[in-house]
Amino acid sequence: MPSDGPDEQLSDYDFDPEKLTLRLQVSLAADKRAIDAVVQQVMDTIRQSKCADGKEDAIELALTEALANAARHAHATRIRIEIDQDQDGLRCLIGDDGAGFEVDSCVRRGGLGLRGMRERLSALGGSLHIVSAPGHGAEIRFQLPVGSS
Repeated sequence: MPSDGPDEQLSDYDFDPEKLTLRLQVSLAADKRAIDAVVQQVMDTIRQSKCADGKEDAIELALTEALANAARHAHATRIRIEIDQDQDGLRCLIGDDGAGFEVDSCVRRGGLGLRGMRERLSALGGSLHIVSAPGHGAEIRFQLPVGSS
């Protein structure tokens, strides 16, 4: 049964409003409502911190894609999301306990979700790095420059 909100999905949540640092662990069902609820909570936190420098849409799309992939393709049950900001920009890590995948073959096949994520982030001066192996889950890391230049 889908949950009614993100609070039922979060098992660990830590936020420092002075310097955007957000860490959370998520128990995730392959359910669009659950994914949307977690993304909404993370984005609300980012918007409250006013640190995204007009790049909220790209951040939200990248989070949504990473969480959807973890639930839909990797069948992950636990996902961790870490977001930090410093003078170099906003960094995000999404790690899961799912099936994992062969990164090189996935990139060669040209999955539209990962390709779109990389293109959107790159267009804003950001980067995307993926670490995964079959049977070992995945980590998706992205960085975006934000704040004063």
